[in-house]
Amino acid sequence: SFQLLVIGGDIFAFPVVFLFIANFVGATVYMTAQRLWARSRAEIEETLRNFSVHNAECAVEGDRRIVHGNIVALMKASRRVKRHSSAEEALEAFNVEVRSNVAGQFKRIFGKFAFSYREYLVSSLTAF
Repeated sequence: SFQLLVIGGDIFAFPVVFLFIANFVGATVYMTAQRLWARSRAEIEETLRNFSVHNAECAVEGDRRIVHGNIVALMKASRRVKRHSSAEEALEAFNVEVRSNVAGQFKRIFGKFAFSYREYLVSSLTAF
């Protein structure tokens, strides 16, 4: 059997099998991308849940002391810690901030990537 397809006023007749194969290939590519994104997202979420400023990568290791100093200044200026808090207390407060707020915001913003498998299946079946 054939499926009629109208593109720009032109009518094309495709074997239904061709549409099924094209749909299957598209679904496979989409699901592969979804799986890769889900794995990446899980890795990022795990990194954020276990964040420690002491273990964070620093492009220039010699700058770590400056970066830590800036974080301490930020935490004090934003009143996340008391003005007289130690540098270690400010850095730990920063760790907590990243683990809770940043991790939560990441999950809220990137928690869902486009469509669920069920939504994709339903939309792909409507082609027939």
